[in-house]
Amino acid sequence: MRIKGTASNQTSRQEDHDEDSVNLMDCEDMSDIEDTPDKPKPQQHEEAKPAASPSREKDQPDKPKEKTNSAAIAQGSIEGWVIVVTGVHEEATADYVRDFFSDYGKVRNMHLNLDRLTGYVKGYALVEYETEKEALKAVEKAAGKELLGKRIDVDFAFVKDSQTAHEDRREDRREDRREASTAAKTFQFGAFAIPLSQTFLVTKLSYALVNLKPIRPGHVLIAPRRRIMRFNDLTSEEVTDLFAQGQRVSKVVERLFNAESLTLCIQDGPQAGQSVPHVHLHVIPRHQGDFPDNDDIYDVLEGDRTKKKLPHIDNDERKPRSAQEMAEEAEMLRKELSGWNEGAE
Repeated sequence: MRIKGTASNQTSRQEDHDEDSVNLMDCEDMSDIEDTPDKPKPQQHEEAKPAASPSREKDQPDKPKEKTNSAAIAQGSIEGWVIVVTGVHEEATADYVRDFFSDYGKVRNMHLNLDRLTGYVKGYALVEYETEKEALKAVEKAAGKELLGKRIDVDFAFVKDSQTAHEDRREDRREDRREASTAAKTFQFGAFAIPLSQTFLVTKLSYALVNLKPIRPGHVLIAPRRRIMRFNDLTSEEVTDLFAQGQRVSKVVERLFNAESLTLCIQDGPQAGQSVPHVHLHVIPRHQGDFPDNDDIYDVLEGDRTKKKLPHIDNDERKPRSAQEMAEEAEMLRKELSGWNEGAE
């Protein structure tokens, strides 16, 4: 930033540049700059501007940029959030300024820049808060107030420029779209990603999926969309929706697989035989004589508890089905159910 001596025309201004230019960064304060009297405004050059008056120069000490771009984003420093206060009275003390801004949060650090010749405040202060919330409160509440009878302005000291902010927001939107695309293609079932092709019912809170290793033909699962291990940790809305969809699916499964009865159960925790740490409701079509002992179905659900095995849905004696086979079954069930897209978006 430079203050140039006023010339009568543009040509003489350029020629006198070296003699009249003063670099503010080399000055201790504004008193080191020689006042230049006003001269008539150039009449041949519309771009020329009159020099600032001495009184205005004295009222505008060297200070950081006081207003951020409206499109800029406030940034924190390594240790906290810094605001810049301009228009500070020259006789203000560090303790007074600290007390003033302590009304908006805990002040971690504060700096007043003093003129080395006069000992007076140059006109600005830097105040650091620990959190963005505290700094934002100070920016919003303190701006325009009076400090020792003088109006002050307050803003964030560190910001991203509008171009950088725009690029960051654009990248955030791209990332959101990528996540949404991935979420639309899979559902999380414990540690497993279930393809959309293997699901046949989706609501805002639940989804139904075909089984990798069904105990009986038509054995399907219904799970909450939120990844949660225990039944008691579900919300009342999730519980309601889980069983409501269980009832819908049960009617279709019983009809399509010509079942005489159904087994509906939840294995709530590993000691109950839960092999995937995600709440899920089993819907299993039943027929006369499908098990020697009717309750054997629960032993089969739990599998061989003496073996160490990977967290597959069911035990190792049942062979997993192919992705195509599961997709075909899901498609058949999907056609039987209405509201396939309910809550999917």
